[in-house]
Formats: sequence, C-alpha cells, structure tokens
Amino acid sequence: MFLPNGQSGLFASMDLKPGTFILQYLGEIHCSPDPRHSNPEDNIADTHSTSNYDLSLDRELGIGVDADKAGTEARFINDYRGVAERPNAEFKEIWDERRGERGMGVFVLPEGRKGKNKGIRKGEEILVSYGRGFWGARKDDGE
Repeated sequence: MFLPNGQSGLFASMDLKPGTFILQYLGEIHCSPDPRHSNPEDNIADTHSTSNYDLSLDRELGIGVDADKAGTEARFINDYRGVAERPNAEFKEIWDERRGERGMGVFVLPEGRKGKNKGIRKGEEILVSYGRGFWGARKDDGE
C-alpha cells in the first residue's frame, strides 16, 4: 500500500497475535569487504553500505541480506519513528530449512511482561525499529 509522499508500507491482512512469524526477509546474501583487512588502493567498494534495504545477518563477518533489487514484501516495512509510539514487529534471525541457510524473519513483537503488546490488528501498518546504526549511518552522510 502506498502512503503519502510516495512511500510504501506493509499492512496486516489479518489479526496477528504476539510472537507470530509474519514473513521472511529475502534478498541478495552478501559479504561486505572488511575495511580492517583490505588495502584502500584496491578500491573495493561496499555496494550495500548505502542500501536502505540491507539487514545484517552477522556483523562480525560482514554478512547481510539486501532486498534493494529483489525480495519479499518485507522490504516495505517502515521504521516506527514518526508513525507510532513504538514498533509492533521485529527482525529476528531464522533458519531457512528449504535453503539450508541462515536468514532474517519478521515477527510480531512478543506480549512482554506488562502485557502491553496485543499483536497487530488487520489493517495496521507493520512497523519495526531500524536501529541506531541505520539512522547513524544516514546522519553521517548528511541526510
């Protein structure tokens, strides 16, 4: 579904209970060059470093999944900031049995100790927290 200002979002097509798996975040699995072990003269650019659709699978190894060019509807999930008081979903690592590899999934946030999270209602936008790293990288770029 399209939002104002040409943005897209992902909305629940049915009520989703806390802890429910929503869908897998698919895209290009990649290994980013490690600046600690590469020679600047080699001019190896990390083509995923500026992608708005790149999620880290293993920060230490520089492995990620980038849905910039291809992926599931999960790529349209927005950050909660400016939309809601808090996120209602989260990215969590999963094991993809079919592919035999690690991956990233989207889950409704669990209920929590105080029972505040009641899940996601049909028609509600699915929102996550992109995290400080995402916004910090964009702030450093002057955006």
